[in-house]
Amino acid sequence: MPVLASESGPLVYDPNQAMNGYTVVGTVGSTTTPPVVLLLDMAGNVVNKWMVTGIPAKLLPGGHILARTSLAAEEVAFVELDWEGRTVWSLPIYMDHDFEREGNPVGYYAPGADFVANGKTLLMTLEERTVPSISPLPLKDPVLYEFLYDGTWTGFMWRGSDHFEEFGFDDAAKAAIAENGGDYLHMNTVSLVGRTGWYDQGDERFHPENIILCSRHGNFVVIIDRVTGAVVWRIGPEFTKDRPEHPIGQLLGPHHAHIIPQGLPGAGHMLIFDNGAPSGYGGFAGYPKYPGRRYSRVVEFDPTTFQVVWEYRADHKSETPFKSMAMGSAQRLPNGNTLITFPNQVSTYPEQGRLVELTAGGKVVWDLWLQWNQVPVTPYRAYRVPPEWLPEGTNPAGYLPWSQTIEP
Repeated sequence: MPVLASESGPLVYDPNQAMNGYTVVGTVGSTTTPPVVLLLDMAGNVVNKWMVTGIPAKLLPGGHILARTSLAAEEVAFVELDWEGRTVWSLPIYMDHDFEREGNPVGYYAPGADFVANGKTLLMTLEERTVPSISPLPLKDPVLYEFLYDGTWTGFMWRGSDHFEEFGFDDAAKAAIAENGGDYLHMNTVSLVGRTGWYDQGDERFHPENIILCSRHGNFVVIIDRVTGAVVWRIGPEFTKDRPEHPIGQLLGPHHAHIIPQGLPGAGHMLIFDNGAPSGYGGFAGYPKYPGRRYSRVVEFDPTTFQVVWEYRADHKSETPFKSMAMGSAQRLPNGNTLITFPNQVSTYPEQGRLVELTAGGKVVWDLWLQWNQVPVTPYRAYRVPPEWLPEGTNPAGYLPWSQTIEP
């Protein structure tokens, strides 16, 4: 397996087993480099870049991206930029952590999950408000809105504080939240359930338009009913032996919880990047309830039985253990591999991220340490996209279209 060097740093790359395509990397910026969205080939070369904040950034077929213009909430917009970086659509709202464009429930490639041109956009934002029943202090409350392409609000809205009692917090956790206020849930993912066999078999909890939300601070993942807003499915905050989700193991600061779309290996299962970071409410003297573990993991499980069907956790005793204290994501690829975004490897490399693609058997077939302009950068989330999603006639690395490489 060749080891290469490029602008993005050392690379392990097995072209025969990796899902060859282009990788969109949204970065958060650092003290030494501004936020940027990069499009990389498999050798780590920069194919294109957009000077916006990638928390996250998603590529649409044709080479447009959706992203946020700034880290700050003031004077920020959620935008669609073309291949040359020109703004073709803008929504004057602060997008916090995630969004989905109509037609694709999770924002990454899946057969038949086509983005709707000029479609609706579901996004999450934060609104500061005081809710005395939760805390006397101001809260940063997660709110979902949905907008038509012309910027008109569809009327759909969901507030986290309206459903506080549905998240499973015990009295100690509620007391800690009351004492601290602020970004009490820190939701980091919003996605649609999408079409699943569970719904086809009559399980209404998995209606395709229902919404999945992932809370880092709360250590829970929920599915909410699109019509009523009520929580209809939940794992966490606790994974004790008396809970049905116990087989998954305790989540610690989870990110990017979503259901693998139809047409991909593992369709219908839930995939989560579990950071293993100190998290949870109700610890002694205001400390997190759970001190964290020595490794992160990616876990895939059946959301109806909670049985784990696949998990990856590299040796935590190695020089570069599989450990990221914050952020992170996992994408199921059409060939059965999984692309993992690993934002901050260890404390030795606080601003350098790593992207890893591995097989179902856990073999690493692509391993990229991220740099831009010879400076380490921190990715928020990365997505592998097919060469067909680039503008017509643009395929500098010459990769085969996925439509020709994926068996029907």
